[in-house]
Amino acid sequence: MPKNKLPRLREPHGEPVQQVRDLFMKNYRLIDSEEERKQAYYDEDVRQVETMSFLVQRCVIIKRKQVDEAYKMLDAMLRWRRKHFIRELTDRSFAREFFLCGAAFVYEPDVFGNKTLYVRPHLLRNVLELKQAFKEFLAYLIYRIDDSVDGASFALIFDLSNTLWQHYDFDMLMHLLSLLRDYYPVNIDYVLAINFPWILTAAWTVVKRLIPPERRDVVAFVSSKDVVNNFVKPENLPDFLGGTCARPHQYTPKNCKSIVELLLEWRELARRESNSTNSSSINNNNNNNNNSTDNQEPQTQHSAIHASMSDKRIAEIIKVFDELVHRDDNKFMHDEFERLINNQ
Repeated sequence: MPKNKLPRLREPHGEPVQQVRDLFMKNYRLIDSEEERKQAYYDEDVRQVETMSFLVQRCVIIKRKQVDEAYKMLDAMLRWRRKHFIRELTDRSFAREFFLCGAAFVYEPDVFGNKTLYVRPHLLRNVLELKQAFKEFLAYLIYRIDDSVDGASFALIFDLSNTLWQHYDFDMLMHLLSLLRDYYPVNIDYVLAINFPWILTAAWTVVKRLIPPERRDVVAFVSSKDVVNNFVKPENLPDFLGGTCARPHQYTPKNCKSIVELLLEWRELARRESNSTNSSSINNNNNNNNNSTDNQEPQTQHSAIHASMSDKRIAEIIKVFDELVHRDDNKFMHDEFERLINNQ
């Protein structure tokens, strides 16, 4: 597979890019107040648009120089980045067990100089209360290796060893495809599917249809041996694929909260929001008896899930992650759980 198969503009600052830039800046200046602008976009992203960085060029490339479509994509991309606080996220924004379990992590460069992101589906667990947080974690990891200024490429490497049907999470896979298609387009150089199991053949048939035909050839099905020989040097490859890299791929960033702490925080916050919403609704109904309860602001699914978590359910989630990070027993997290519960 040749290095950097990505399409590039012969004139990076040519007319289509200028037109998209001008259209964005025109509509940006139409926003009434500075506060509204800051709520919609990051200042740094706007500066990148003004200088016609790769942030703009990638939209022109993916939309085949159709100015209106490229502008819509750029605007949606920048609003998404601001809405999800993408520039403000750090390792400390996520549970330490996300890093310890090793289900997804950024690692050493490949032989082409690409940054790499590894995903190990058999270590993913479909825990409803944590699913949105892990989706945000994937978005954060891609942001760390994505180059929106110059367009340097990266590689996505799936280790499918030990992957069974129960590990196949269609919703999470669609989220990953959406990230690469809508918010980090063009920069992915290739995708490796290592030790692809036959049981996922039907799943690949479905996924393949969602990938543009001209981009399907970025996916390569290889063995662990092929990776060492053709894509990543042994000294840059994690040990579970036969590499000799000494840098641990499972680690604990400084000052990260545990899943226990985050779940308890989310539950408390969700219950406060629920109580606040209910109080506002009651006050509104008292002020206007003609208002129907159907007009009440519905609680979001994310908040409802966390608000309804019992201590027993949190303990069940703790057990799942204790097993994933290879502890001999559940004592560590359960002791922390008891301590935090008693301090509430």
